[in-house]
Amino acid sequence: MAQSQSQTCVVCGTELTVHECVRGNVCADAECRRASVRRQLQARREAREQTLRAAARWRRQFPGPPSALDTDAGAPGADTVLLPVNTRPLGPLPERRRRRFRDYFT
Repeated sequence: MAQSQSQTCVVCGTELTVHECVRGNVCADAECRRASVRRQLQARREAREQTLRAAARWRRQFPGPPSALDTDAGAPGADTVLLPVNTRPLGPLPERRRRRFRDYFT
């Protein structure tokens, strides 16, 4: 019979129950949960900043026509749009969903 390895809270290191493991490897202590949420928010902020820096590099590398959003009217640049990530399999969508998607971006 295989031995199961116990997991510990990513914040305080206490042993976790099965439910706590499933809920994100954080124990039920309120301070640990708050710390975990703060870490997740920080990671999201850093990912967004990294994306914006990459977009800025792209704009410098591939300048387009002047954008109405540029503060300097003579500065070249292309409009940058951040699109949501979709990791689900793609498939045909009903016309109503396609129209809502198109309207959202226009």
